[in-house]
Amino acid sequence: MDDPPLTPSGIQATFDMVNPLTDELIGSASVSATFTLTGSQRFHRVLQNIVQKGIFNDLRVSGTITVTTEAATYAFNMVGCVASSQSRMDQHHDPNGPKPGGPAPANATPAGALAVADGSHLQVNTGGASLQPEATCFVTFQGEVFEFGWGRTVWFSFRGTGHPITFDPGGSTFDTVVAAYASSGSDLEQVGCVDDDSNIGSTQGHLTFDTQLGVSYLVQIGGVNPDDPEFGQLRLSVH
Repeated sequence: MDDPPLTPSGIQATFDMVNPLTDELIGSASVSATFTLTGSQRFHRVLQNIVQKGIFNDLRVSGTITVTTEAATYAFNMVGCVASSQSRMDQHHDPNGPKPGGPAPANATPAGALAVADGSHLQVNTGGASLQPEATCFVTFQGEVFEFGWGRTVWFSFRGTGHPITFDPGGSTFDTVVAAYASSGSDLEQVGCVDDDSNIGSTQGHLTFDTQLGVSYLVQIGGVNPDDPEFGQLRLSVH
């Protein structure tokens, strides 16, 4: 059948059920549901050549799914189901705009890490940083750990206070990745790595991690894409 008549307020549809091995018609299924708006959240995503703006809507679902075969009819209450919708506008940048290159930032390596403290606000242009990151970023997705592809990174140092600290690149002009490491001499132990902030649909996810008093931490921030990492004006707030 054609796509079911799904609307912002609900769905009403009936489907034929076919045995995939024999193509035999074995019954039907119908869905009747209404959607009720429970909350909305605006998002603003800044990528290398695109700015995205829109709204995420959370919806409560009420209704039933009914499955009918020759043997019996089964009805499933959808009271525990949820749905979502979004509207989005993409604004593309001039492809002849900013290009990578220029002088390397002073904090392009761990040795040149810029010392920051709670309350710091600063900006760094990352276009001249090297393609490859100086340390890896491992993230967990659906229970599996994998190495994230990124580059053109810059570094910051922070002395632990015994309290959580947040490194927030919100407002940067590119899709960021933030990783933090406990530093002991030349050894770096990752304590966290963040790409996007899925809660607000932002490509500048902030990283919050616990710190131990007096421990040295290094934070590496760069752009997504291992082959041609994104770059631009990094706007960083530490709080």
